[in-house]
Amino acid sequence: MTTFSYTIVLNDSESIALEAALKLLVEHCDRELQSNPRAPFYAWRDSAMRIHQKLYEDTRQTSGHDRDPETGSYRIWIAGAGLPKGTSDTDG
Repeated sequence: MTTFSYTIVLNDSESIALEAALKLLVEHCDRELQSNPRAPFYAWRDSAMRIHQKLYEDTRQTSGHDRDPETGSYRIWIAGAGLPKGTSDTDG
């Protein structure tokens, strides 16, 4: 059997939509399993639960804002364009 590994990058709204879709799939599978248990719904439910567990596992902030405590000025930052003092692109 051939096995693949997938990497996907989602923005905020896409991850919210995926989370909602996974919830709907689990609910659908639960209903089907109650009325007529059969193979695809066991597998789909299990896959949806595992995907949901991984969904926010490798989250990385790519932009943000902060306030300089000394000057009171606000800064907006975007990854690669200079991160705020005291942060790094490896902070999780």
